[in-house]
Amino acid sequence: MNKIYKLKFDKRRNELVIVSEITAGAGKEKSTGHLADLTALSPFRKLLGTLTPVALLTGLIAGLLPAMALAADLPTGGQIVGGQGSISTSGNQMTIHQQTQNMATNWHSFDIGKNNTVQFVQPNSSSVALNRVTGASGSQIMGTLKANGQVFILNPNGVLFGKNARVDVGGLVASTKNISTTDFMKGQYTLSGSGNPGAQVVNQGSLTTSKGGYIVLAGERVSNSGTVTTPSGKTILAAGKTVTLQLDNGGLTSVSVNGSVVNALVENQGLISATNGQVYLTAKGQDMLLNTVVNNSGTVEAKGLANRGGEIVLNGGDSGVVSQSG
Repeated sequence: MNKIYKLKFDKRRNELVIVSEITAGAGKEKSTGHLADLTALSPFRKLLGTLTPVALLTGLIAGLLPAMALAADLPTGGQIVGGQGSISTSGNQMTIHQQTQNMATNWHSFDIGKNNTVQFVQPNSSSVALNRVTGASGSQIMGTLKANGQVFILNPNGVLFGKNARVDVGGLVASTKNISTTDFMKGQYTLSGSGNPGAQVVNQGSLTTSKGGYIVLAGERVSNSGTVTTPSGKTILAAGKTVTLQLDNGGLTSVSVNGSVVNALVENQGLISATNGQVYLTAKGQDMLLNTVVNNSGTVEAKGLANRGGEIVLNGGDSGVVSQSG
């Protein structure tokens, strides 16, 4: 018995019906064939009878689209686990209203599609929003991320800012490491733990902060081929076991990278600009030959060195290699 079926437009019924695949198409009315046994499919047949061919075709096409393409539009599964706030979505924009100074949210996924926007509305520039991904996929930021305060994105599977990504925040931390909700809510910002094998933090887009802000990209392997701009602030690309941040009044006052990881890599092939600010590229690896690399083939700017103490530091650790060609 033939068990392969297809859809055929029946002109007499003015609807699509399910038929055996050996039945001829709609343009050959004289062809004979038998309708498939629809007893078990009767609920579906009733549904089909209510749809126009165009509507049905649209549904079929949507069903064939890759699940990842749909899932990547906006973050999913948000659950606030520390502090208070709310999450709302309208069209291609998600707005996260933060009501407490610190707020922690667990997400199944944290992605932003190319034409989509996620905006954090926070009490003030010193407010910090932790976004921890608990699902199995890396975060892909392809659209716009905005915040008047500071945003942490922690995903052990990796964080990618694509070439169309536009980030405009007071401060940003993107890392494959983690922090407990308890410590975060106390203002203790030590990132620790290892991301999944091969997980990286990568920027190919445009990351910008307000004056005096900071951007920290931290993990085992970190790279920038886009643009990072922190006027009068700090840009940190760090690879190590733990990364401890000290925050005060919306700014990053200090950062320390401790412990070593295998094959630590920090690489800049793009533009890092911190006018009157500071740039740190640092990696700490275990004592193996050439396993720790800080590679700068791009442009790093900290203009105002003479007047404001701007600083650029490339640090390969005790057993590392620093490569400067930009």
